[in-house]
Amino acid sequence: MTIEVSLRGRGRIANHLADGVKAQCDMLLLPSSEPCGTTASNSGSGGATRVSVEVKGLTVRITEDGRSPGACHEQRCAVFTSLTPESIRNGPGGLFVPSADSLSLARLVRVVNALSAVERVYSTVVRRAAHAADDAASSLDALQPVFEEPALEDELRTTLAGCVPMCQIRRVVASYTHSHLHMIKLDLVDSIDRETLIDRLHDESRILVSTSDDGFSSTADIQEFFRDLGRVRGDRWETFVWAESILVDQKCVYLMQDISPDVIVVPEVIDAIRLIAAPELSLAEIRRLTDRHLGMLETLSIVK
Repeated sequence: MTIEVSLRGRGRIANHLADGVKAQCDMLLLPSSEPCGTTASNSGSGGATRVSVEVKGLTVRITEDGRSPGACHEQRCAVFTSLTPESIRNGPGGLFVPSADSLSLARLVRVVNALSAVERVYSTVVRRAAHAADDAASSLDALQPVFEEPALEDELRTTLAGCVPMCQIRRVVASYTHSHLHMIKLDLVDSIDRETLIDRLHDESRILVSTSDDGFSSTADIQEFFRDLGRVRGDRWETFVWAESILVDQKCVYLMQDISPDVIVVPEVIDAIRLIAAPELSLAEIRRLTDRHLGMLETLSIVK
């Protein structure tokens, strides 16, 4: 079966999503001039399911053939969300994938929750002031605290609803144009072992753990590694965690992670497309297919 994807929206996130869809062996990206559900499928794609992906700013909405999910999809999505809270959530008019910071925190919470319930999430995010292609980026020379962002706070609470009772995030805009750096504290119900946590993070396909000794002493090293890998624009769908930053102090976990804000949503959007279009697939199969077709890395190392 072919899943036909109509992608609506412009900008960097839409461009990265287009590349991610093209990498999927069972998906066909429709021309942007062809609205979802208005023309016949190619003769060789019999029985194809059409899914619409709409990008508006930082919001990504996914629907089948321009319609909201039916009751069966809503039930399936509820189960999917409970297992992988970072992936999707039901909302008015479709399924929604959270923006980069909320998504990356949810990935982390998903792993830690398997070891102990998380009571509180505290995070300070050093956020890029602009993308390298933005005209204003060249004139920045300041660190700017961000005191209130109600829309992003609401999104974070919605993303982690049912997983974490309390979450607080503070943001600092930096003179930087690439990634977002998170400094995180998790308060747990039970004590966990540091080595067990590191092993679980290593096992998670969308989280990469490495060290400064392996060649990742700064965010620049991470960016250059993925550019050298040959990915389009050096795309990095994975979250990067420094192993040295992981500290477990009884019922508290501290760590630092780095994300690529334009790209990190791609795997979860593709998950949501399959969730709608391929009900015969199990939830685990959805993630495995997405990760395999994107070429997710299992480990990181720079050969010197």
